Amino acid sequence: MIDCGPNCIGESPRGRAERLSLGKNRVLDFSQENRSMQLLSTATLACALTAAPALAQTSGASETFLVYNQNAVHDFAETAAESLFPGQVTVAGSADFNSLLTSQSWTAVIVDCPGSIPSTGWQPLVDYVDGGGIAILSFWDWDDPNDAVLLAPFDVSSPVTISLSSQTLTDLGTSAIFEGVTNPYSEWDNHFGDDGDQFTPINGAIGLAHLGVPSRPAIVLGNQGRTIATFLLDEAGPTWQGDGSGVNIWKNMIELVMDRDPAFEVTDFLPGQFMTLSVSLLPFGSNVHFVVSSIGPGPTPTPFGILEVSQPWRRTPPFPADADGPFSFTSTLPAGASGSTFYMQAVVFEAGGEVRFSNPVQQPIP
Repeated sequence: MIDCGPNCIGESPRGRAERLSLGKNRVLDFSQENRSMQLLSTATLACALTAAPALAQTSGASETFLVYNQNAVHDFAETAAESLFPGQVTVAGSADFNSLLTSQSWTAVIVDCPGSIPSTGWQPLVDYVDGGGIAILSFWDWDDPNDAVLLAPFDVSSPVTISLSSQTLTDLGTSAIFEGVTNPYSEWDNHFGDDGDQFTPINGAIGLAHLGVPSRPAIVLGNQGRTIATFLLDEAGPTWQGDGSGVNIWKNMIELVMDRDPAFEVTDFLPGQFMTLSVSLLPFGSNVHFVVSSIGPGPTPTPFGILEVSQPWRRTPPFPADADGPFSFTSTLPAGASGSTFYMQAVVFEAGGEVRFSNPVQQPIP
């Protein structure tokens, strides 16, 4: 018998000028050809370091991870954490989670809660997140008034309960959490009576995936990249169970909150007039370039990895990250761009010399 707890139920043509209004009376002109605007020039390479190694290769022995695994059917979160950080994971249940959470410092806390909540409530987790902790919470009852204490710490509001029956989970293209994950995905089990919630992101939080309403994401990255709020991923059906997707999405989420690569998205879009490009999760002291092409999505090999923008491209000058981590500007969309698709990516040069790529964005221009 499965112990499910209280939630169980048995460019446009080459050379065309694009002027990007950046606010504060700043305007960019993208009319130069790519060969005169090399993003990864010899001079740049001489003063930059290679990109950061993969998370699983750099995790130090002193790092510790607390995983809450209570009533989970498939153990995706625990399996993912143990795979990424062998020997560094402590698994807790309802009875001992809060005592363990408050007993020491943790590198990250990963909560898979399709059923019973911690026996003394959520306040220790709230305090941990409010204190700057890294956390992922997959939970079924975000909309319960008794659990509302969780919403603000995870940068979400207005939860609306969902049933996964006939729902399709779709990547919003704002992160890499669906690498190695079958998506879109609509094959769900029915172990639990409540499958979680859709959210309204707040405080600059970013939707990562939705269940039919992009403006009401079901997976949200908050707190400048150190928290994720999500629905019940433990309801994944046979395909995710069999092809590794169920574990991979947890691994990718953990890597996202740990590594915190820049997140790039088109936040406003009005065909024939403008679009607003936004990148968040920029480290303090970093500079960001935006790379834009209408040719295609790459891949273009670079010394830092694969740039998912085809040559020739246009590149902005470097812009410093705002104090709180994001940067945005509004780009005009000439009428002649209609019918094109813009392929875009942000490239971030950190103060310490590391270089990171954001997720790529493809924006069709009607």
